[in-house]
Amino acid sequence: MASMAWRQACSPWLWYRGAILIVCATFARGDDRILTAGAINDLPAKFALDTGAGLPFVAVESKAAAFALTDRGQPGANRAPSLDVVGQAHARSITVFGRKYSDVTFSLIADGSPALVKDFDALIGWPAVRDGVVLLDLGDNTATYTDEPPKVSWGWHTFSIVTADVLVLETGSRTESSRVLVDTGLDDGVHLGATAWTDWLSHHSRDRYALDAAYSPGQGVLVRRQYFSARLKLGGLVLKNVMVSAMTDLDQHLAGTNVDAVIGMAALRHLKMYVEGGRHIARVREAGHANLRQNYNRLGAVFVPKGGDMSALYATVAPGSPAASADIRDGDILVEVDGRSTADYLDHGISFSSLWNRPPGTSCRLIVQRGGQRLKKDIVLASYLD
Repeated sequence: MASMAWRQACSPWLWYRGAILIVCATFARGDDRILTAGAINDLPAKFALDTGAGLPFVAVESKAAAFALTDRGQPGANRAPSLDVVGQAHARSITVFGRKYSDVTFSLIADGSPALVKDFDALIGWPAVRDGVVLLDLGDNTATYTDEPPKVSWGWHTFSIVTADVLVLETGSRTESSRVLVDTGLDDGVHLGATAWTDWLSHHSRDRYALDAAYSPGQGVLVRRQYFSARLKLGGLVLKNVMVSAMTDLDQHLAGTNVDAVIGMAALRHLKMYVEGGRHIARVREAGHANLRQNYNRLGAVFVPKGGDMSALYATVAPGSPAASADIRDGDILVEVDGRSTADYLDHGISFSSLWNRPPGTSCRLIVQRGGQRLKKDIVLASYLD
């Protein structure tokens, strides 16, 4: 119970052949998803597009009865390790993106899955949307079909699409490959593969960094460093004002092939993109919002379980951060935040990251336990990476 509650509170995480997929990801905020209205068994439903999910259709287990889905037993091999798939269910029909599908199989995820977000009923993955022309507008969280692709003028860059169950672009040159997974189910910035990450650190080892904590089904709780990059070049793809961190084993497994980076919604908001699956090409350009900056942990500390003990949350602190200035130390146990116990936050599914990501200048009071002492720490959140 405590483990499930912590996963939900800690983690924001979180397919048409021949398709031309338009992504205007210019307004990404926190847990924003690319949403579209549809129907499951003729009942109104809201779908979220997840180009990093290798399954066509995914629903939350607890909602199966509400949409009259019938049980189809246990799942087969899981092609989407980021999802806690617990079974399969059948729908007579699905209407999404203006098209109706008959005899559809859903993969069911557990109610406590880190992919679970309350503002949608089902996920639609990249394998399900590769056969049409789909226009996506994140500003309105809508998705519609269009008969023809948009006219491409000066300023667009063309990349090839790698054949996979997830959306992978080849952004390199003829002599040097650079593969990038575009993941609209990830609200983070950029995750770099081992080689790119080592190269990044060699040039930025003295930079300040923020910290991020997330749950991965295969690896448990992860604490990662996040660096700010004013300009990041991934082959021919250039991203501006993004947060950069190391790729996890899960990221690497998601693409089903070797990838050099994963791009989430916080980085995609700087771009406009359309993907033409039939011709295996994607066209990308800046959206005119390159000055937007990704939100990050302005406390400079994360509190996570240690080993199998889910009863306490232990601190990891970034040097030069507000938490470090307040003398919060690695290993301190979080007891209270602003007068509320950690258990209360977990029981109500409140994300700790939402507390640390509040605007600079926000005051918060933490009670931490160090040895036999309880210490009060008054901290002002700051944009210490700027």
